[in-house]
Amino acid sequence: MSSKIGIYPLIFLVVGLIAGIIISGSYYQGRINTLEVERDDMKASLDKLDASINFPELPEGAVKLSPVVPGMGEHWAVPSQLPTGPIYMVYEGRVIGVEFMVKSEWMSKAQPGPDTMRVLTGDTKINALVDHITIEYLEHGHEGAEEPHYDMHLYFITEDERQNIR
Repeated sequence: MSSKIGIYPLIFLVVGLIAGIIISGSYYQGRINTLEVERDDMKASLDKLDASINFPELPEGAVKLSPVVPGMGEHWAVPSQLPTGPIYMVYEGRVIGVEFMVKSEWMSKAQPGPDTMRVLTGDTKINALVDHITIEYLEHGHEGAEEPHYDMHLYFITEDERQNIR
């Protein structure tokens, strides 16, 4: 009879362990699912943040200046900021870069240091990650800015993506 009494605690222990494993397993599976959802939500938020940082919006009052220019996209600007810019390069509805026209005389007056770009571009702030920059000297200028100047293009897309703009 004492052997039967000894088996019951063992059965209760095994049943309790199995129940505990089942309960904790479902708890941890639920927690894992919650963490996966939180991770996915966080990734979506970061993707949205990355897109908003890397592709700024056109400012209020910007007007279209040109159709698509190969390698640059459409040109848009706020008229009061012309001719120096920023001029927004837009392709397929996204701002893919900005252009500043820097007068030659400004370049000769610019002093090395942290404020050099501020002198050249004013207080324009564009919250974007720049992939690459091109600078072109135009001795005779171009339509809309006929005097000698530098065109400085800051691109938020890769060189390969830029080369595919037609």
